Amino acid sequence: MRKILNVCSLLALLIVALPFVFTTVKPMLEGTLSEAYTEALEQKTPLQDRIDLAWQQEFERTQDPALGIVPRERLKLASIHQRNLFSAVSLGKAAIAGITWQERGPNNCGGRTRALLVDMSDATKKTIWAGGAGGGLWKTTNISLLNPTWTPVNDFFQNLAITSISQAPANSQVMYFCTGEGSGNMDAIRGLGVWKSANNGITWTQLLSTNNASFYYCQKVFTLSNGDTVFVATKSGLFRSVNAGNTFTKVLGTGISSTTGNICYDIEMMNNGTLYTTMSGGISGSIHKSYNTGATWSAPLTVPGYVNMNQMEIAVAGNDSNVIYALVEYNSKISAIIKSTNAGVSWDTIASHPIDADGGVSVAGINYKDFSRGQAWYDLSLAVDPNNVNVCVVGGVDLFKTGNGGNTWTQLSHWYGGFGYQEVHADQHLAYFEPGSSLVCYFTNDGGIYRSTNMNGSSPAIITKGNNYNTTQFYACDIHPLAGANQFVAGAQDNGSHSFNTAGINATTQVTGGDGAFCHIDQDQPNFWFTSYVYTSYYRSSNSGGSFSNVLNVSGNVGSFISPTDYDDAANKMYMCGNNGTYQRWDNPQTGNSVSTETVGVFNSGKITHVKVSPNNTNRVYFGTNGGRVIRVDNANSSSHIDSFLNNGKGMPTGSVSCIEVETGNDDHLLTTYSNYGVTSIWESKNGGFTWTGVEGNLPDMPVRWALFNPNKSWQVMIATELGIWTTDSLRGFATDWQPSNNGFANVRTDMLKMRASDKQVVAATHGRGLFTSNIFSPPFADFSANRTLVYISQPINFISTSNGASSYNWNFGDGSFSSAQNPVKQYLIAGFYNVTLTINGGAYTKTINSFIHVLPYRAVPYTLAAGGNFETNPDDFGGEVISGTGFVRGSSTTTGKSGTASGSFAWVTGITGNYADNSEVRLYSPSFNCTASGAYTLRFKVKNRFEISYDGYIVEYSINAGNTWTKLGSSVLSSWYDFANTVGVTAFPVTEPFFNATRSTYTQMQYVFSSLAGNSKVCFRVVFKSDNGTVDVGMAIDDFEIIGPTNAALPATLLNFMAQRIGVDQVQLYWTTASEQNNKGFEIERSDDGINFNVLSFKAGKVNSNTTQQYVFTDTNAEQDHLYYRLKQMDLNGAYEYSQIITVGSHQIDKRLVNVMQVSGLKSLFIETQLTQLTARLLNQSGQQLQQFLLNRGKHIYAFENIAAGIYLLEISDEKGNKQVEKILLME
Repeated sequence: MRKILNVCSLLALLIVALPFVFTTVKPMLEGTLSEAYTEALEQKTPLQDRIDLAWQQEFERTQDPALGIVPRERLKLASIHQRNLFSAVSLGKAAIAGITWQERGPNNCGGRTRALLVDMSDATKKTIWAGGAGGGLWKTTNISLLNPTWTPVNDFFQNLAITSISQAPANSQVMYFCTGEGSGNMDAIRGLGVWKSANNGITWTQLLSTNNASFYYCQKVFTLSNGDTVFVATKSGLFRSVNAGNTFTKVLGTGISSTTGNICYDIEMMNNGTLYTTMSGGISGSIHKSYNTGATWSAPLTVPGYVNMNQMEIAVAGNDSNVIYALVEYNSKISAIIKSTNAGVSWDTIASHPIDADGGVSVAGINYKDFSRGQAWYDLSLAVDPNNVNVCVVGGVDLFKTGNGGNTWTQLSHWYGGFGYQEVHADQHLAYFEPGSSLVCYFTNDGGIYRSTNMNGSSPAIITKGNNYNTTQFYACDIHPLAGANQFVAGAQDNGSHSFNTAGINATTQVTGGDGAFCHIDQDQPNFWFTSYVYTSYYRSSNSGGSFSNVLNVSGNVGSFISPTDYDDAANKMYMCGNNGTYQRWDNPQTGNSVSTETVGVFNSGKITHVKVSPNNTNRVYFGTNGGRVIRVDNANSSSHIDSFLNNGKGMPTGSVSCIEVETGNDDHLLTTYSNYGVTSIWESKNGGFTWTGVEGNLPDMPVRWALFNPNKSWQVMIATELGIWTTDSLRGFATDWQPSNNGFANVRTDMLKMRASDKQVVAATHGRGLFTSNIFSPPFADFSANRTLVYISQPINFISTSNGASSYNWNFGDGSFSSAQNPVKQYLIAGFYNVTLTINGGAYTKTINSFIHVLPYRAVPYTLAAGGNFETNPDDFGGEVISGTGFVRGSSTTTGKSGTASGSFAWVTGITGNYADNSEVRLYSPSFNCTASGAYTLRFKVKNRFEISYDGYIVEYSINAGNTWTKLGSSVLSSWYDFANTVGVTAFPVTEPFFNATRSTYTQMQYVFSSLAGNSKVCFRVVFKSDNGTVDVGMAIDDFEIIGPTNAALPATLLNFMAQRIGVDQVQLYWTTASEQNNKGFEIERSDDGINFNVLSFKAGKVNSNTTQQYVFTDTNAEQDHLYYRLKQMDLNGAYEYSQIITVGSHQIDKRLVNVMQVSGLKSLFIETQLTQLTARLLNQSGQQLQQFLLNRGKHIYAFENIAAGIYLLEISDEKGNKQVEKILLME
């Protein structure tokens, strides 16, 4: 995309809009003024958001009005109450029955993250722990994957702002994390102290010694030795425990001599054991050191007097106990970088400062030498290479690096990828070198987690690892009106507004930037979508979210930081929060930007906290205020409005109204909720607001943020709370019984609920776990999805019923097979297209999707044009997959730049007409080729294309296991192959990853020699096209696909599975199944006692040719050894052969076995059968280190280990009595 700033327009806008300044949001719209300079922020902070203002608004909305604080410790009591309800016999009797939730993502957008730890119990250092600010504690066991699998550790933790994680150096089983964001001056994100694990994070317990006011705001937790000595840096001082957290003693802060203040910001340890810490009093700061494991601390170290200091981030060098760096904040700006080379005896200012590329424009007086842009109180990160004291990285808004001790600095990233730098999200919170490594470094920020594996390079590539790390903090959402549509829009804190367009968990598209706030889809004209930014800044789309324009910016910071709004779908008007005592009305949101401001006396100078357009009465709007008032305004569309104070003198709270719910069809039935602690949170009126009754009942003291009536039974209600979703099956005044309804949900702050009228689907916006949907109020229907619809023969498909109200299931897979499971796993044995039908409830409801599954074939080599490579014959040999955007279509385009074909009538084209879409990711898959024979192999095809130069393009990937895993084909620019090196800046592909980008105005042949893949029988290829957001072009057309190489017949036998089971002390039975056979002579059965050297046991004749499933059984009657390895050698009639994967079988002590374990060939999985319950399974490496843990109950299970590298492992099974069974297993790709 173009990164061009219209400076003239910018200067004009600055003159008009002062005293505003402009946020730094990546340009989204070509041909309009960059959002980087058109979105206004309060005061002088040109950033994507103002987290302090978000905190302030949250504080005002949730504080206990009687105390003036946010008593977040009450949330722990609410959580205990919730758990008690779960365990009670009466669970569910008061809740609306049958509620389940479907997570919708996004899985490609992380949230604000301050804490990260490399787990040293994992020798590979691939296990990572991360803590989100409202997203909880997460873990991945393989961070090296392009898209790691992240798992939330505990639902309740998702309500905690986790700020730091520490692990005992001498005992990796002991871990701590602390909570409560200690930066800034707003009491909004109060924590709950410190939590500890003694079993490497399997279970966590709150340290009771920290459940008090001294530990409400913890900046860092730091552990020594075996974990007995632990420090916590808090806003109340530095605390130390020498008994594993049982008790703490304050060792620095107010009341202790020689300290400048009470706020402890950081603590670090040199390799010689010397500790350093930084303290702050709010206006001045100091650095201290300790030689005795923190028992006593020095007076402030001498720092040059001209350095203004407050908060300080420090970093020490792992290989030099004399060198210390400090990044210094003063008055919210970075005032200096200082350094000591003599263990803190003296300090010098580093004269050279990082200068951000954004410094070309000076806005509202901000000094751009301050690379935090006025947010150093929150954006501050610093790390030193553990092996090189001269290498240091710092972060404010963006990231910088020095390789010479600070003499010069290089910018590593830019928050939207401008100025030729790679894109890394804004607002840096942590820089963290992997212990002992100069190569691997981690960064956390408001966009999640990033990682570099070449940090010692001059331009290290920094890659996001936030996919599947679903910690997105949404404020608001809306839903498309079409029944069954999977379209939503949601506004996220500091991550813009997102469009959802697919079933299940989505990879979303950020359609507008900055802070995403309230958003709407017109329910009777759904081509109109609206998103908003802070205060009164709005965007409009007239093409169903395809593109947006910034159409309304009300000057003067009118409204709230996140302003509540509602849209009148019938009258096409938007009602918005105004300043105190007023509301705003956008009179022509579909076409213009006319705004009227209306004063309402009964607001009593209060500010609007909620807006609700009546679903029943024209031009009637309800408003809630921060003074607790519920106001009805009739004729709200005009200046002659009639205002009614509905709860005047009714004894309702003076807090913030968070929601006013109106029963559809009955304006007399109202429900009002409050988001404050310490008040009765829910009130009901049955007479239009004349009288009100509290219906909080047994609900614990916590914020309630939204409410919905059951549209079928108006006496039932669903509410959004600080601990997820709660419901009641009957409003009964103060005796109302509320129960948690979080099946499939998370115990996370939930900000909004919306319901679609057409099918009554509910969508919930959480502030830490993305979106969820439920069909609890919907009528029964049959529907389904699948984890993949384009597959190779025998590749397993997980079918998922998304039906509502189903009590029975009947699947027809279109190949003569059926299933009655709710979510079956299916493997197709023959290539082709298949219709799939799901019938539920004995035939009452049916859904059929024609050609839902496309199974790609096995093909011989050479693969010629006549065999199918010309896309004329065998048209089903190839298939397209759309992740997002414009997909591949078989046809011939007339669009210049991709028109026509290389031969015949058909090519595969990214859209027959027009340009490709922003943020496209699409794939074109080939057949699976048998490349068993040795020799030279070449892939070649012809392509015609025109992309956005330097940004969009395609790569080719290959698989050697029939599509289970994929690897890029080629890694550098070559003749007739990749042409763009992609060494700097942000593109559709990660930096340093070359791709095809150059324009080819005529069909041109590309080719690559892949002889290194010879010997593999299932070699597949796919073309992966990607575009970024912004400028688009026509795309590409591909034709004449060929594989050149030695003669290989199509794969003669398709092995569906291969399993082994011990059936006696000296007997092992082998089972295998083929899906099809061509010229198959048969199978040699081979055995080994070490997995390396194999001997032939027997031979089983094949069926020669077969298109149906064939099953084989062989019994090894001489199998006394505890662990044996087996494989099959499939032999063709012409002498060609292929080996199966190796499977293992364990001990002959079958009478003591807790489970039966069989290896599943081809799936990197285990089949586990047990008759017992409550078993714990642990996957260990050969050093005994735990890689995964899961629970087993009675039944038959298949467990996949996709994120575990191939190799030999131990599977340990244990029961509640301590009995154990250990199996040696071999996982292969």
